[in-house]
Amino acid sequence: PCILQRYNCKQDLVTYPLKVCGPIILIDKLKVGYHSWIDNISLLLFVLEDTSTNVLHYYNLITKENKKLATDISRSLQRVTGKQAVSFVKKTPGEWLIREYDAVTKKIIKIMPALHNGEFIAWTKKGLAKMTDGVDIYFEKTGNNNWQKEKMKKEIPLQNITRLAINEKN
Repeated sequence: PCILQRYNCKQDLVTYPLKVCGPIILIDKLKVGYHSWIDNISLLLFVLEDTSTNVLHYYNLITKENKKLATDISRSLQRVTGKQAVSFVKKTPGEWLIREYDAVTKKIIKIMPALHNGEFIAWTKKGLAKMTDGVDIYFEKTGNNNWQKEKMKKEIPLQNITRLAINEKN
């Protein structure tokens, strides 16, 4: 699945099956910016509701249930290692907070404060949170806002980091 941006500025969630010509539309009633799958039929969506409001939605593809869960969120929706949960950053005035949607309880809980101006989060296999301030990469083990700078090889210049991802090899 991917986001299909149309000429009329709509953004639909679509899939491109290998044996079908053209996309199959999964969600076309919302302006979807990012998504994260919870299971085979439900997902969390980063929805652009207007020019200044980004909203977290829960969406079920079978029942078409569409529920707003939070406003003023970051674009990073990431599965949390070892849990049936998806994390996101809630942008509150003065402090940004990493929160998670628990797919079992269907509740949102606070995990920890985000790195200052850290919008994107990634999780290692051991559940370590990593974030960037755009220049460096940081990690947090304790959940107590004790972000530490990641030591990088000198031959890897970092600048203008806008996204984070962690592969299977960690």
